[in-house]
Amino acid sequence: MLTLGAAFALSWGWMWKVIPMFSFVVLFSLGYGPIVYTLNAELYPTSCRAKGLTFAMGVGRVISALVSLTFLSLADILTMGGAFIFFGLWGAVAAAFVVFLIPETKGKCLDEDAKDHL
Repeated sequence: MLTLGAAFALSWGWMWKVIPMFSFVVLFSLGYGPIVYTLNAELYPTSCRAKGLTFAMGVGRVISALVSLTFLSLADILTMGGAFIFFGLWGAVAAAFVVFLIPETKGKCLDEDAKDHL
């Protein structure tokens, strides 16, 4: 997103816009996109896992809708490059949150990890 924002802000060629868009879609789908499903499936105890996952998915869908609904207005205010840089910075904050604050569940039983973190 930051590269895409720079490409728009600095009027770089089309390749500098297409490659970051393609890369974002692929990398988001492989990494951060499915984290809602993976993390919430591991985080909650078995007794409330379905409700917790349903709530988390609902919040994710609402946030996606808000991004979609506000993007053009944000691009009008910040320019297209500024809007992508804005979302790129939020992506960096989200990545830091995952790296530093999300508990590691590798090698733990699902219920054991859920009890430790609730």
